Amino acid sequence: MKNRKLLFGLVILFLSCIGLNSVNAQTQEGWISLGPNNVSGRSRTIIFDRFNNDIMYSGGVAGGLFISVNNGKNWQEITLVDGQQNLAITAIAQDNNGVLYVGTGEGDYLNNGFGIKNNTIGMLGNGVYKSTTLNSTNKNWAEILTSDDAKYAWATENIEFELLNFTKPTSPHNYGDGKAFVNKIAVNRSSNKVYIATNDGLMQLNDAASGWTMISAIGSSTVGDIISNKDGVLAVYYTDSKANVMVSSDDFNQNNNIILTVDSIKTFDTSSTSINRIRLAFGIQNPNKIYSYVNYFSEAPEGGRY
Repeated sequence: MKNRKLLFGLVILFLSCIGLNSVNAQTQEGWISLGPNNVSGRSRTIIFDRFNNDIMYSGGVAGGLFISVNNGKNWQEITLVDGQQNLAITAIAQDNNGVLYVGTGEGDYLNNGFGIKNNTIGMLGNGVYKSTTLNSTNKNWAEILTSDDAKYAWATENIEFELLNFTKPTSPHNYGDGKAFVNKIAVNRSSNKVYIATNDGLMQLNDAASGWTMISAIGSSTVGDIISNKDGVLAVYYTDSKANVMVSSDDFNQNNNIILTVDSIKTFDTSSTSINRIRLAFGIQNPNKIYSYVNYFSEAPEGGRY
C-alpha cells in the first residue's frame, strides 16, 4: 500500500515526461523517472491493475502501450492488434471484470488543450481497443506466477486486444473528426458502465461493448475528463462556449448537476488569461470531495503558462 501511495504521487511527474534520452532511471529535484524511457513518446495515461499487485499499464501518444509487473522497475510493450495499428495511446481504464479499454488520439495538445490550434495538431487516433483475454475468468492472472520474467512472458503472449470498430473515426485521417481524439476513459465503479470522453461528446458503451450512445446532457461538446468515485458518482469536465463540470449520480439519466461554469475558456486573447485544461479527482478519504487541477494559459507577447 505504501508503494502504491508513493507511485500515485509520482504520476504527476510521469505524465509530464516528454522524452528522456536514457533508458536508465533519472532524477531531478528529488523525483525519479520510472520510464518507460526513450520509447513511449509523451506519456498521457497510467493505471494500476485493480486485481494484480505491482502491475501497471502506461500509454504514450507516440510510443504505444506498455506494462510493468514490478511497480515500474522495468517495462515491456504490448501489441494492440494487427501489428500496432495505432501508437497514440491516450487513455487506459479497467472495468470491474478486469477488462482493459485503451483509447487513442491526442486531444490534449499544446496551447488550447484539445487538439487543434493554428494547424498545430496532436497524433490522430483510431478508436478504442478492448482486451479479449483479460476478463472475469483470469483477472488475477499474475497471482500464480512467481517471477517477473514469467509475468512478462504471460502478458506479452496472452494479453490481446480487438478494435471496437464502431469507435473508429467516421473520416479517417480527418483532424476535424472529434472521434479521432479520445481524451479519457472511465468506468463507473458501481454500475460498471464504460465512458469514452472524446472531442465530439461523451459516449457510453453498451453492456456487450457492441455499440455506444452519446450522453445527451452533454451533447457533442469536447469532453476533457471524466472520473468515478467508489460509490459510482461521476464527474465530467467538458467545454462548449464555456468550461463546465457536471456531476451525475445515476449514469447521466436524470440526476445531473452542473457545479462549475467558467466563461474564460479557449479565448486566447493576447491581453487575457484563459483556462485551457482541467483535471479532476475525487477524494480518497472523502469521496464526496472533488479536486481539480486547472491550467491557465496567457498569450502575452513573450508567452507563458500559469
